[in-house]
Amino acid sequence: MPPLPPPIDYDITAPADYLDKVVALYNYDTGKPGDLVFQEGDIIYLTSRNEDGWCEGFLNGVKGFFPGNYVESSA
Repeated sequence: MPPLPPPIDYDITAPADYLDKVVALYNYDTGKPGDLVFQEGDIIYLTSRNEDGWCEGFLNGVKGFFPGNYVESSA
């Protein structure tokens, strides 16, 4: 019997140990190295949340920082 197909929302670029999947509420592009660039509606894999309100996550295999108030949990 062949293996089951991956789930519909399966993403091979997702890190194995992410904390949450979040949705971008706004576009974000500072042009600064190390910042994550994303568009409203993008799904970001959150890997850390800092006390100062900044987060770190992955989008399409790219890692970077972004303000936590630009996203909300997709759960």
